Amino acid sequence: MRNPSPSDPPGFGDVLRRLRLAQGMTQEVLAERASVSVRAISDLERGARVAPYRDTARRLADALDLAGEERAALLGAARRPASTTSPAFPAAHRQPVAPLAPLIGRDAEIQDLMRLVGDDGLRLLTLTGPAGVGKTSLAMTAAAELQTVFRDGVVIVDLASLSEAPLLLPAIAAALDLSEQGQAALLEALRRRLALRQMLLVLDNFEHLLSAASVVSDLLRTAPGLQVVVTSRAPLRLRGEREFAVTPLFTPAGEADVVRDDVRDSPAIALFVARAQAIDAGFQLTSENVADIVAICRHLDGLPLGAVDDVGERAPRSLAARNVGAARGQHVVDGDEAAAGEGHRLLDDVLELAHVAGEVVAHQRFDHALGDLGLEV
Repeated sequence: MRNPSPSDPPGFGDVLRRLRLAQGMTQEVLAERASVSVRAISDLERGARVAPYRDTARRLADALDLAGEERAALLGAARRPASTTSPAFPAAHRQPVAPLAPLIGRDAEIQDLMRLVGDDGLRLLTLTGPAGVGKTSLAMTAAAELQTVFRDGVVIVDLASLSEAPLLLPAIAAALDLSEQGQAALLEALRRRLALRQMLLVLDNFEHLLSAASVVSDLLRTAPGLQVVVTSRAPLRLRGEREFAVTPLFTPAGEADVVRDDVRDSPAIALFVARAQAIDAGFQLTSENVADIVAICRHLDGLPLGAVDDVGERAPRSLAARNVGAARGQHVVDGDEAAAGEGHRLLDDVLELAHVAGEVVAHQRFDHALGDLGLEV
């Protein structure tokens, strides 16, 4: 890590401290007015945190009642890249890849994550929920937003391919370019590497490695500047852990009507349509297909990344041609309740599989279910 050059512009913490003291305001008063923690302000002013999340910078400017050049100076300092770098972490590890498509219907969750991790400095936050609910997308979006907040950046470790718990430690070490042999040597090397770092570690897909949760606890204990975000179907059950439950997207109840606001504005419906339009730009939510789209989203419980996402990508032309509508008319309108019940039962099986067996199997069964309902896949 290099020290700031005399020619470097002042950092956000320096600007914040100067403006706060100029108004005779304590950190405690500013924290209360800006609805952030005292620790967040202290970390910023002493350089433990490079810059705040942009919404936090605006709230600090409002709390200080800044205008004109002073407001521009504070907000400008928040946008500048960090003047310190950490050569131990190559750019490939420090720059998380944001989701390819914007998150739909998750604005409130993203703001909550920014507050808990970026403002409150929560050490261990675990995003929990069933497979396909969107935990990874939320975590990656938050990581992308927070990469300028942490002096030593963000490191993401995908754990999905690991077959057993003892592989957790080598996976984290590899992400930090450590290659020592043996669990004890790796753990000691990680402790030394992270001891003085101020960074965010994202551990994605932890649910099958819960027996190795003590590794996370050890690193948090020995690296005071480390914060960890985990995605998992179950919490790690460690001291100080905050669980953040990720729930399915809202799907409207009642009769499916394209003119109803709660139907057109439903995140689950909006995601389905967005994925369909990625394949067929002319696809639209219409009075002819709305009932079928709503039915699919309801049966899959609003899961955004499992079969709802998948069918939205693979079935737009079939829906546009009303293949499902035709089948729906044959099975339901004509009164064949047994056929309709079979289709519903198959879709319910898919929902259960999405929770238990993962997305790949769910997609396979969902193909069969849609075929039975008359949709080409």
